Amino acid sequence: METPLAPPPIQNRQGKKHKIDCSPQPADGDFDRAVNLVLNDASLPTHLRTVVSHLLEIKEQFSLVVARNRELMLENEEIRNKSCDLLKENNSLRSEIDSLKLTLSQSLKPPPPPSPPRSLGSGNTPASSFEECERKRSVVMAGVFESDAPLSSTRVSRDITCVRQIFDFLCIDAQPSCVYRMGRYDSKRPRLLKVVLPSSYFASLLLKRAPKLKSFAMRGIFIRPSLPQAERDRLRAQRLLRSNFNNGTVSHSSVIVSQATQDPQITTPSRSLTSDTRDPLGSDDVPMQTPHSGNM
Repeated sequence: METPLAPPPIQNRQGKKHKIDCSPQPADGDFDRAVNLVLNDASLPTHLRTVVSHLLEIKEQFSLVVARNRELMLENEEIRNKSCDLLKENNSLRSEIDSLKLTLSQSLKPPPPPSPPRSLGSGNTPASSFEECERKRSVVMAGVFESDAPLSSTRVSRDITCVRQIFDFLCIDAQPSCVYRMGRYDSKRPRLLKVVLPSSYFASLLLKRAPKLKSFAMRGIFIRPSLPQAERDRLRAQRLLRSNFNNGTVSHSSVIVSQATQDPQITTPSRSLTSDTRDPLGSDDVPMQTPHSGNM
């Protein structure tokens, strides 16, 4: 007995997919009336009317979905347009930034080459420049009472008090930066007092008002500017020469008369000249070993 062969499987043809038309449909009054007639027809089975009612609900929900989809499509279109505008603005700003960078790079000039360091002469070393600045803001006081207290702090405090009293009398609105005695201690006469002020302005003001010390309570106080060693030697020789002129003991070989000014220029005085007649400002003690030892 022969078994019949099974027929080949029937291939279902795939139908074309229908696209959903999201465009708004015109109101169909005939369709609505036909649906109402079907639902109200009592001769139709109940299950058929139930299916039709469910289909109507699904149609209404689908209409809502289509309307919402239409709104989203409009929003998406607006966002796309804004994105295009922002992209154009971004490109425009980038081009402006590039243009500004190019303009800035062209306007900037290369820095000037560093200037060569100034050569200091033999007499203008940094140390001498510092000493010159210190000298311009310093003065030397003579005739200021020197305390003989055993404690150095007491002696220094006494000197500072005396300087402050002089400043108060001369109306100097400054605090001395440094006050110290110069030279070795001598019980017979007070040592010179070096006063360093904050600036050269106060030193000049103090020297300008120094003549008022004639009416100061403590008599015999003199103030002169701080001078370098060469200037002090020249003034000392001039004082000795003037003193010996008055005494009539000066040697003619120590005086040279200038034809231009007719003023005596002092040479190095001989050792025979006496040095007993020294005024308070002319007394130059041996300075202490301090940074200011070269200037007084």
